[in-house]
Amino acid sequence: MHSDETTLVTPASRLSRMMAFARREPLVTLCLLFLLLLAAAALFPDVLAPGNPTKGVLKEARNGPSWAHLFGTDAIGRDVFSRVIHGTRISLSVSVLAVATGLVVGGLVGLVSGYFGGWVDAIVMRFIDVMMAFPGVLLAMAIIAARGRSIDNLILAIGISAVPDYARLVRGQVLSLRKLPFVEGSIASGAGPVRIMLRHILPNLLRPVIVFATIGAGFALLASSAFSFIGLGAQPPSPEWGAMLADGRSSLADAWWMGAFPGLAIFLTVIAVNVVSQWLRERTQSI
Repeated sequence: MHSDETTLVTPASRLSRMMAFARREPLVTLCLLFLLLLAAAALFPDVLAPGNPTKGVLKEARNGPSWAHLFGTDAIGRDVFSRVIHGTRISLSVSVLAVATGLVVGGLVGLVSGYFGGWVDAIVMRFIDVMMAFPGVLLAMAIIAARGRSIDNLILAIGISAVPDYARLVRGQVLSLRKLPFVEGSIASGAGPVRIMLRHILPNLLRPVIVFATIGAGFALLASSAFSFIGLGAQPPSPEWGAMLADGRSSLADAWWMGAFPGLAIFLTVIAVNVVSQWLRERTQSI
């Protein structure tokens, strides 16, 4: 007599798997928890830091860290902790949207170029080569100079400067995939190019592209902070981490907390993203 046994994924079994993963990958687990905390701060900044990030009290200016102000106050009495928490939404949004811009535009260009090949590939890749002749930072600065200083233009500039990297990655993957039997079989069966690219090639690109995009998110965060630091990104009184770091650079001797905490936020976020992206890369290579 045979009995069918169905394995149920209970909350207890799910928790045991999570605990096993935490013991096996403690650093990755810590970084994932930190990124989840940042996501919560970006989604619900008023819950974690109810103080107004743009208005201060002059008589409380330059107060050091205390229970009333965990990260101290800045030169005009604004709570640094509230500004760091509210700045999470800006900094992460710029990073994610910039990566999405580069991924969508570059991915589409690389997909079309790699699939059709021939003169289409030649023209597209010559254009990509021209873009790569300019350093990414210089290209982004040129876009910001042409369009003006704002968060939207910063996202566009960082995203466009990353287009060549995504285009070359996707093109290289497509050149390999289009020679595989399942793609050739789809072509022989009469499937159109759009259907083949979307149904057969694109799903097989997701794994390496997601890993590369995760790595790119760290670079995008550094780039956005750097541009804001030199005044080409978020403008006052926006609580963006790079802009806050710029505000505090002249006060490190007597008010170190003004620049230290936003700088620490940038540092920890980039480290966490890099650790997670490295873990994802190792997993995809082992599969």
